[in-house]
Amino acid sequence: EQGAASTGELKVANTLVDQWEELTFDFSSKIGEPSSSDITGLVVFPDFNDARSSDNVAYFDNLTFSAQEVVPPATMPVGFEDGGSLFSFSDFEGGVASAVDNPGPGGINDSAKVGQMQKFAGASYAGSTLILDGEVDFSAGSVFTMKLWSSREVPVTFKLEGLNVQRIATHTGSSSWEELSFDFDGSTGEGVEAITLIFDNGNVGDADGAPGDWTFFFDGIDLGDDSGSGEGSDNPGPIDFEDGGLGAAWTWAVFENVDNPALEIVDNPDTSGANASATVAKFTARQAGAPHAGTNTPDAATFTLDESNSVVKIMVFKSVVSDVGIKFEQGAASTGELKVANTLVDQWEELTFDFSSKIGEPSSSDITGLVLFPDFNDERSSDNVAYFDNLTFSA
Repeated sequence: EQGAASTGELKVANTLVDQWEELTFDFSSKIGEPSSSDITGLVVFPDFNDARSSDNVAYFDNLTFSAQEVVPPATMPVGFEDGGSLFSFSDFEGGVASAVDNPGPGGINDSAKVGQMQKFAGASYAGSTLILDGEVDFSAGSVFTMKLWSSREVPVTFKLEGLNVQRIATHTGSSSWEELSFDFDGSTGEGVEAITLIFDNGNVGDADGAPGDWTFFFDGIDLGDDSGSGEGSDNPGPIDFEDGGLGAAWTWAVFENVDNPALEIVDNPDTSGANASATVAKFTARQAGAPHAGTNTPDAATFTLDESNSVVKIMVFKSVVSDVGIKFEQGAASTGELKVANTLVDQWEELTFDFSSKIGEPSSSDITGLVLFPDFNDERSSDNVAYFDNLTFSA
C-alpha cells in the first residue's frame, strides 16, 4: 500500500497441508504503476477463504523480495531433477502444474523430483502448456513417451501446439509409474515449440474436494522412434477421429444396412458433456437394415489381445437405448461380438467391453479387422443415428 492506493492483492493457494511450502507471488506486472512507488504498507491475507467452516490457523515466515525469475525452456528429455524447476509451464482454465517429490519412487522411475498436475474446478479441458527451447526435431522419431503416476484410471491428452494435433493414452490407475506412448506418425511437421497436457479431458476437475482423484504426476517426456502406438507397442488405439489422429482417414465399410450409407466423420453434436472431442464418427442405422448392421475397417494396427489391451472402451451418443457390439477379425475368423447397451439417450457415455476371456484364442492373435455394431437392434422402428468416439485399449 501507498497511502490510500494499493497494488491490489495477488493470490496463490497452498498445495500442502500441515507442511511448510514456499509460495511465489510475481508482482512484475505492477512495475511502473503509481501505487508501486514509495510503498509504505505490506498486507498479508494468510487464509483468503470464502468457504471457511471453522477457525483456521496459518503460520507464515521468510518473506523474500528478489529479481524476476527467468524460467528456462524445456529440452528433451524433460525431467525435474534440477532442484524441481518446472521450466516454462503455462497453466490454463484450472490446471496447475508444479514440481514435487516423487510420490512412488521405484519401478521405471526413481527420480527424486517429478512434475505434478492438479485439475481444479474450471473448464473441462483444464491443463498446462510446456514451452520448449525451440522447434521439435522429428528426425529422432515421431513417438513421444511420458512416465505417469496416477491412483485412478485417467486418459491423458498430449497435444502438439503449432500443428494442432493430439493423441490420447490412458494410465490404468495402478498407483505406480507407467510409460505411455503418443504416436504422431504421419502428423509431424515444422513449428512445434510447445506441448499441452490435459488430464481427463471432458470432465471438470475437483482437486480441492477430491485431491486424490485429481492429482497426477508426470516425468521423463521424450521423443523417439515409432516403437509404440497409443498406450503400448501392441495397441491399435486410441481411435479418436481427430484431424491427424487415428480413424478419421481410415476406410470404413458399412454392411447389412439396406443402401449402406457411408460412415461419416462429423462435428461432435455435444461438446458440453463427457466428450469434448471436436470430431466423431456418425453411423445411420436404417430402419429396414439388419439388426447387426455395422461398419468395419482393415486399417487399425495389427495386434494381439493380451493383458495390456483387452479392455476396450468406447464413447457413444445415441438416440435410442440398444446394444453396441464390437468384435475383432483375423481373416475369416473372429472373436465373436461382445454387446453392451447404452443407458443414456442424447448424451455421451462410455461403454466398456472386456475381451480378457478371449486372450489366447486362435482368432485373438494378429488381429487385422475391427468391427462395430453401433445399433445392434432387432426392434428398430425408424432410422437411428449413433455417434461413437474415443476407442481405447487398456489393461
